[in-house]
Amino acid sequence: MSNQQIQQKVWHTTVDNVSYDLTVNGDYIYTTSWAGGLRRFNFTLDEPQWEVIPLPMDDQDSLYCGEIDTSAFYLNPIDPPTGSHNHKAFSIFSENDSILWVGTADGINRGIIGEEGCIDWWHFNSINYGLAGDWVIGIEPQYFDDFTRIWAITWTTPGASHSLSFTDDDGQTWQISNQLEEIGVITY
Repeated sequence: MSNQQIQQKVWHTTVDNVSYDLTVNGDYIYTTSWAGGLRRFNFTLDEPQWEVIPLPMDDQDSLYCGEIDTSAFYLNPIDPPTGSHNHKAFSIFSENDSILWVGTADGINRGIIGEEGCIDWWHFNSINYGLAGDWVIGIEPQYFDDFTRIWAITWTTPGASHSLSFTDDDGQTWQISNQLEEIGVITY
């Protein structure tokens, strides 16, 4: 993690900080907790502490570790325009020890973990990248001989039938599978 100090809204409610998903990547356990955002701790330390991991704000398509404009960045899970839906984390998938996929209420983020746990993020959503919906509540890999397909459960509205989204090129382009939405299925 870089040594930058970011501004963040402190959020303490029982309901909003429920952990939805977790993964182990290298020496870290990562968890997604909606208004609690994305957090991790290094389980190899004698006294590990949870640390907040910043994700891009809704209007950012990337966020590079150590290059955050701390005067303009505010980690805030409140609804826009005050906060960012992309700070509401729901799902996570770890692809080897160097890549994280994190689903939020504003799409999906692909993180490349660098030296000392520093993460560079790319943010994909329905507006700019064609996901079927922005509430990404699940992420699963499908392995082929020469590539990994990443499937995302992409809701447009909680509790409604929806399509799935997938990428075969690390998020640069997204495809939509409508079969589940067409038959009225809600996937969790």
